Amino acid sequence: MIGRTGWMTTLLLMFGLWGVGVAHAESNQRLITLAPHLTELAFASGAGSALVGVVAYSNYPSEAQALPEIGDAFRFDLETIVALEPTHA
Repeated sequence: MIGRTGWMTTLLLMFGLWGVGVAHAESNQRLITLAPHLTELAFASGAGSALVGVVAYSNYPSEAQALPEIGDAFRFDLETIVALEPTHA
């Protein structure tokens, strides 16, 4: 049985996560992906136009190759990430 505090926590989490989702083409989201498979998923979900940076080896689809690289699996270039001005939730 969930007590009053449990229900309040559940509601806060639900409302807090409500705004987190896929960026749509008409939104002002500026996204970076930190793994090649996330780049593919972003394009597959229709959020490819919101991407402003990717990691090395993000080569599918071909549009991803034109985006700036922010690092690789072993290091992220924080200066480049900040310069791309990604949005956050």
